[in-house]
Amino acid sequence: MKVRTLGSGVLLRCREGEPSLPALFCVHGYGASGASFLEAFDAPELRRHSIYVPDLPGFGQSSRGELPRGLSGGAALLLDLIAAHGEGRSVALLGHSAGGLVVTRVAQALPSVRCVVNVEGNVTDADNFISGKAAQAEDVDAWRRDLLEGMRGQAELDEAFRRYSLDLARASSATLREWALDIVAETGKTRGGDLFCALTCPKLYVYGGRSIAPESLDYLARHDVPRLAFPDAGHSPMIDEPARFYSAVAEFIAGCAPKESHP
Repeated sequence: MKVRTLGSGVLLRCREGEPSLPALFCVHGYGASGASFLEAFDAPELRRHSIYVPDLPGFGQSSRGELPRGLSGGAALLLDLIAAHGEGRSVALLGHSAGGLVVTRVAQALPSVRCVVNVEGNVTDADNFISGKAAQAEDVDAWRRDLLEGMRGQAELDEAFRRYSLDLARASSATLREWALDIVAETGKTRGGDLFCALTCPKLYVYGGRSIAPESLDYLARHDVPRLAFPDAGHSPMIDEPARFYSAVAEFIAGCAPKESHP
């Protein structure tokens, strides 16, 4: 894995693989960073794939800079990365939590996307557990302090909570506010799920049994969305059960036929 800081100030974790295989682009969730996907680079099933994992502007180690804000900015950055590193290749998208909204937008804009894996992305308003509270907060910094204090015990015992606590603590206050408002608006009552269901490429929804909102699970079942459960995992199965998670992702990507090109 290489770590680069782009001219825009965005930090990118990446590895170049075989051009004949789909390149995997991963997008983290609200308040998090590309560290959510560190285990992807060690997964034996993905060792031949190119992998690109940015810290979105204002999150992780990326500066907020002058790049477009919120979900639109995240989608624009991902489109730029695909144009720079995925041209001529098959592209697979993996989004976690609010990152699922981002990869859904990008898959809408790029019909050539091979497949989308949505990991506990927002499909109903029941998924606005953290972002919804941030959007309602009068003082996002006070909200963050309270949340971090409430997660302190879990962060000492659980790797996913530890990483999230570190990332949330250094996220830009303005970015947290902008993203929270965007996430709530984009999710709507079921708008997030409706947009994901409308994608024409192969798609898979992955969730942890300890964290999935019952309303969202019911929505996914009613709309017959292909899904994969990790019964013992929380909101971040790629951290809780990385070996099984990335094996399943690699198997799903391999089973998705490449899009045919027409003259």
